Amino acid sequence: LTTLLPPDGPYQRVEVINAGAPGYTLMESFVQLKMRILPLEPDLVVVYHGINDARVIGRGNFEPDYTHVRRAFSAPVPTRADVLLDWSHLYCLARERIGPTDDLAGMTYINGFETMPATERIDRGLRTYLRTLTELVAVARVSRSEVMFATFGYSRLLPMKTEWMLDYGFLVTDKHNATTLAVAQQQGVPVADVGGWLAGRPRYFADPVHLTDVGNSVVARCLAQRIQEAN
Repeated sequence: LTTLLPPDGPYQRVEVINAGAPGYTLMESFVQLKMRILPLEPDLVVVYHGINDARVIGRGNFEPDYTHVRRAFSAPVPTRADVLLDWSHLYCLARERIGPTDDLAGMTYINGFETMPATERIDRGLRTYLRTLTELVAVARVSRSEVMFATFGYSRLLPMKTEWMLDYGFLVTDKHNATTLAVAQQQGVPVADVGGWLAGRPRYFADPVHLTDVGNSVVARCLAQRIQEAN
């Protein structure tokens, strides 16, 4: 990120903490922010959430604590081979194809999640998301940390597993992004329109919701530009 900032600008050195976690919703990120990130006294907290929350909001009989879909995370203990060879793309590919069937969804969602019908109670879920996002801003500001939101980017042009319920999930994600923008306006929080920048650019995606290394670089530039504009 430092190389993306102007040499004559106010920021000559930037330290970035990647506090994102696979499978997390805003709810879990909020807890992580309070318990682990704010004690590090960050100047700026960037919030980027989308499809994980959409999957929770869009399925089953919605509960505000997400227990209608989520369960306690329980990762399998890595083998010695995992520890020694996890750097190898070839090993990871082989492990995925012939190894245990446990995956991130199986560790974070309740059994039968994929067969849950789409819920019509989206507004209730969006209100929960709005409330949590508003509380996140308040908690960060009490700790003298500023906040910046980023809209979530995706591509409809790439295939993915059917259990992602993509068409409906993208509908929820669009409303999720609209809620993010509404909270930003209400709270005076700057927004990086990552979703807008990535729209119609499938080359930046490895699948409909996960970015390639090039895509991540584009997002970093978007964030850096917005940080400059906000200051």
